[in-house]
Amino acid sequence: MTESDAGICYQHSDVEAEYTCKGCGKKICKVCAFPYDKGTGYQCPECTSTRFSHETRPVSAPPAKQPEQGVRCRHHPDVPAVSFCNKCKTPICATCDFTFPNDLHICPKCAENNEIVISPKRKKSVIWSFVCAAGALVLFVVFFVAVQGIRSESELEGFSMLFGTLIIAASATGVALGIGAMDKRLGNTPSMWIAAVCNMIVLGAMLLLCVVGLFAG
Repeated sequence: MTESDAGICYQHSDVEAEYTCKGCGKKICKVCAFPYDKGTGYQCPECTSTRFSHETRPVSAPPAKQPEQGVRCRHHPDVPAVSFCNKCKTPICATCDFTFPNDLHICPKCAENNEIVISPKRKKSVIWSFVCAAGALVLFVVFFVAVQGIRSESELEGFSMLFGTLIIAASATGVALGIGAMDKRLGNTPSMWIAAVCNMIVLGAMLLLCVVGLFAG
C-alpha cells in the first residue's frame, strides 16, 4: 500500500502516515510528503527545505502579503494557506512554506525551479527601457537629418540644445530603468542587458558629440 509500515504522521497526530522520509526516517502523511530522487522516494518538509537551500539559487523579493482567512493552499486544497510564494504568488500552507533568509517564502515548485522568474514590475521596467532606447534613437536620427538644413548658427545652437537634452534625458532614463530591473540574486535575462546597453550607446554617442562640439566651439 505505502512505503511506511503503518504509524502516525510526525506532524499531524491524527493522520495516518503513508510514507517514510528518505532523509531522516520520520513517518509522513501525503500532505507532508515531497517527491525526492526523481519521484522514487519522499522527504519530510524539513529535509526538503534543507535540500532546497543547498541546491537552489538564492532569491530575493518583497515580503509576501498574508492570505485572507479562508484562502487554501494551492498544493493542498484542504489546508489553510499561511503565506504567498514570493516568486509565483500562489497561496501556500505551513508545510509548503519554505522560508529563506530575508523573510522569503517559496513554494516547493518554485524552490525546485531554477529558471529566472521576472516579476511584472521588472518586466515593465525592461519594456520602458526599450521604449526609451527607441525614442532616443529616433530623436538622434531626426536630429542629424534636420541639422543639415539649418544655416543659422543661433538656430542650430538652439536646435542642438533642445534635441540634445531630449536624447540625453530619454537614454539616461532608459539606462536607469534597464539597470534598475536587474537583480543578481533573482537572475537577469538577456533583454535586460540589451535594453541597458542600447541606451548606453545612444547616451554615450550624444555625450561624445556634446564634448566634440564644446571643444570645436
